[in-house]
Amino acid sequence: MGRIGGTEREGAHNSELSMLIDVVISTRNNESEKKFSLYYVIRSLLSQNIDNINIIIADNGSFDKTKENIRDTFGQKVNLIDTSGVSGNISASRNEAARCGRSDLIFFLDDDTILKHSNDLEKCVKVSMEVDFACGARRRWAPLAWPELIRTDDPVNKVTSTLECISNEPISINRISGKNIIDNRSYLANFGSIKRTVFESIRGFDEAYVGWGYQDTDLMWRLCVDGYKYDLFFKYDIEIFHLSHKVDKGANYEVNRQRFLEKQRLDGRFFHTNHFFEIYEHDGYSLFSDFPSENKS
Repeated sequence: MGRIGGTEREGAHNSELSMLIDVVISTRNNESEKKFSLYYVIRSLLSQNIDNINIIIADNGSFDKTKENIRDTFGQKVNLIDTSGVSGNISASRNEAARCGRSDLIFFLDDDTILKHSNDLEKCVKVSMEVDFACGARRRWAPLAWPELIRTDDPVNKVTSTLECISNEPISINRISGKNIIDNRSYLANFGSIKRTVFESIRGFDEAYVGWGYQDTDLMWRLCVDGYKYDLFFKYDIEIFHLSHKVDKGANYEVNRQRFLEKQRLDGRFFHTNHFFEIYEHDGYSLFSDFPSENKS
């Protein structure tokens, strides 16, 4: 990929925070399936004005050049671990990577998510230290053509200024429920934080979810059921960019959806994800409601 463009570490030593921050990213075939979006994600992290970031990349069984490109481009700036033993199980991959960290605070980040400003992580840490977990940044999506609009030798501030121009906050409707699909906020795994003691006490992501979908919704639900305190990043003007790509949800998506619904049915309550993000659609305001006899969401 060549030299890392721009001055990634300028101003980093002026950071007010000295604590170690673990950032966990699970990835698989990022180079071939997501146009190596991870290159820009890592650069975004390295441009943050916090010195002590431990970036843990969990390669979940890539068979393209993702691992080689990470090593060649970033070397010792990131910690690359192999989770191919649980290939396809992103929950297990994230759990394994989190165990490799040692900070009191864990940040989870998708391999296609970029922070907007160099002080965003610092702002998120300050929010996160006051609660048990946090997420819900405003999430804006770049068009599929983003690789044609930014270059690998663009400085980070040029990349983010371009994304600011071309990205939009998505609003779409689930045709079954008639409600908004909450793609305009970051879930806990997209971009979120959790205290390590809390993550360990709740046993991390549920590894029974395999493939795509519902792992982080489930974790957020379990945290709320157990009464853990949370906050939402969008309240602090924190935005992130999603580098869009095609997705094959696969057969496991419906299996995962049904698993999550069954968990709620057994609990007796329905979890309103939109209310968690403080998005209301004339469907009440509480986080939970009695689980309906027939649920079609």
